[in-house]
Amino acid sequence: MQVISRAASILHLLAREPAGLTLAEVVARTELAKSTAYRILLALEEEQILESFDGRYRIGRILGRSTISDAEQVRMRARPFMERLATELQETVDLAVLVGEQIMIVEQMRWVRELTAGSIVGALLPAVQTASGWALLACSPQYERLARSAQALEEAQRPRFEEAIREVREGLVAVVEDGYHEGISGLATFAQDETGNAFALGVPVPTVRFRSRCAEIRAALLRARPEFQRVVSGR
Repeated sequence: MQVISRAASILHLLAREPAGLTLAEVVARTELAKSTAYRILLALEEEQILESFDGRYRIGRILGRSTISDAEQVRMRARPFMERLATELQETVDLAVLVGEQIMIVEQMRWVRELTAGSIVGALLPAVQTASGWALLACSPQYERLARSAQALEEAQRPRFEEAIREVREGLVAVVEDGYHEGISGLATFAQDETGNAFALGVPVPTVRFRSRCAEIRAALLRARPEFQRVVSGR
């Protein structure tokens, strides 16, 4: 968990530096040990999330410099809105973007109660196994490729996945019961900015209370969606 948090801090740092930073500059600004920072940078580079040139690291092709820069701006604007929604629902609220075949949690308002669901900022999760992933794929042409991908989906899952994407497009809310993490379900909606970058607003919920709260959370997401669209578009 700690390494994910550290990776997220590096990504947020580099999002503000289009020209990139050297290893020494990353170490100085994050106060990480040089060996730790280097291992994280190397791992992110291997996943094409970062790229290096002439000793400088910057956001890579798979994430896109404009996407991560936009995500950083949306993340800052979304915080008060997400905090209000988390307080209303008394559940954790996530903001996520699509990174290849995964989603990345870029912001989170964690609601602490006796049983809490949620990953951590910077976490990468399979898009096809999360509500936020379904929401993001519903507004992305990438879902057709994922629907045909043997690595992403088992043969028997593909018809259900394609049906789910259609349902999300029609109903504007993705619903996944017992997704990537056993015992964790979730709902999510989506919004796009003027350039087509998509963001998901997700509410992970422990499965033990998911069914009793599903309709309530779905209604709350639909009510919140117009404001979420304004947050994403910056208007």
